[in-house]
Amino acid sequence: MTDKAVHEKDVLRDMLPQARQLLRHGHVIIWLKKQAARYAGAVKKEAKAFVSLLVYAKSAEEYDDAKGALLEKLGGAPL
Repeated sequence: MTDKAVHEKDVLRDMLPQARQLLRHGHVIIWLKKQAARYAGAVKKEAKAFVSLLVYAKSAEEYDDAKGALLEKLGGAPL
């Protein structure tokens, strides 16, 4: 698990190209909420709720459901 420091992630990617890098979910939540903040009030509020569902999903099915709902709410924009 790494922090959001890009330079550290680049070094790790070079040294361990097959390794999977995980971000702390706190950083993911902050980033996704900033993305949602670009939308109007009602959409923003719902998008933030879907972000929480995504991050705290307990199964792949819950994650996929939340991701689909978020993408639909944001008009299919890629995350």
